[in-house]
Amino acid sequence: MITNEENKMLFIERAKDPAKGKLAFVGGFIDADEIAEIALEREVREEVGLQVKNIQYLCNYPNSYHYKTITYPVLDFFFTAECVNMESKLDRSEVAGLHWLDPQEIKESDLAFDSMQRAFRRWKKSHPNA
Repeated sequence: MITNEENKMLFIERAKDPAKGKLAFVGGFIDADEIAEIALEREVREEVGLQVKNIQYLCNYPNSYHYKTITYPVLDFFFTAECVNMESKLDRSEVAGLHWLDPQEIKESDLAFDSMQRAFRRWKKSHPNA
C-alpha cells in the first residue's frame, strides 16, 4: 500500500485475469531466494516504474490465485511504503491504469481479491484519519 506526499494511495487497474479491470495494489510473486521487501521494490519498479522507501510489513492473508485451469494456494504479504518518485512507467501487460486515490473513498468491494480487501480494512483501521 503505497502512499504519496498528498496521502493518496496508489491503486492499479488490473490488465488481465484474474480480476481484470478491478483495482489492486502493485504486487507479484517472490522469486526463489528473494526477500519479500526486495520483491516489493522489484515489482513496483517493473509494473509502474516507481521507487519506494520506508517499507513496513502490515499483514498477510491466504488467497487462491486462479491461473488458466489451475488454482494456486498462495499467502499474500502486505506492506506499506512511501513513493519516492512520481514519474511512472506502466507495464501495460500487467497494468491497465494507475490511480492515486483517497483511500477513504475506496470501497473494499472495488479491490480485486479478498486478501486485499482484508488487508485494506486492516490498514484503514490503523489509519483512521488518513
